Amino acid sequence: MCVYEIPTLGPFLGQCNWFRHYNNVKNENAYERYQAQAYRCFGVLEEQLKKHGGDWILAGDRPNVVDFHFEPWMRQYEYAGLSLNDYPKVKAWLDRIQALPEVKRAYEKIKAGEEV
Repeated sequence: MCVYEIPTLGPFLGQCNWFRHYNNVKNENAYERYQAQAYRCFGVLEEQLKKHGGDWILAGDRPNVVDFHFEPWMRQYEYAGLSLNDYPKVKAWLDRIQALPEVKRAYEKIKAGEEV
């Protein structure tokens, strides 16, 4: 799944953010194109979660490197102007992983400017 994330979800969310927040010339066609691709990736993630019971991206009773790899990208879905309303398993997974003490600690360190 990490191999899937690197050339797809990450760049598509990054492009959504670029065309939504940083590009000086508004280009709705480009934003809509990357938005559609990001939603396609959300659908793949939704199906993957369904396959494995919905708790974690890969089978198992606890998160693994794949979950931790996807979390930083998925965390920014709202900033990118996207919604998880059609992806309930993805939303539940994101809430679950963000509630983990180690994830909370990492983001507290980042916010404080500490080394993670």
